[in-house]
Amino acid sequence: MERGVSSRSIYQHPARYSQHTVEVAERMMERGAEVRMPTDGSDRMLTYGWKAAVVSAQGDSAHALAAYEPNLVCLHGVLL
Repeated sequence: MERGVSSRSIYQHPARYSQHTVEVAERMMERGAEVRMPTDGSDRMLTYGWKAAVVSAQGDSAHALAAYEPNLVCLHGVLL
């Protein structure tokens, strides 16, 4: 980040319980990174170019939702 690269990371809910992951996230935030750890325990989420999101159906790895609407890509106040 010292070279002008930005970093935005979203960790899955269980990352809150890994002391090592929390420490890494804190160090990254001290350097200007944006880090989010949603509290709702959502399943896997993938984003593409901040314009689309794919969210797996909870408890069902065979189904997913694709969202292209910018207002939907922002979920529970956390920019995906």
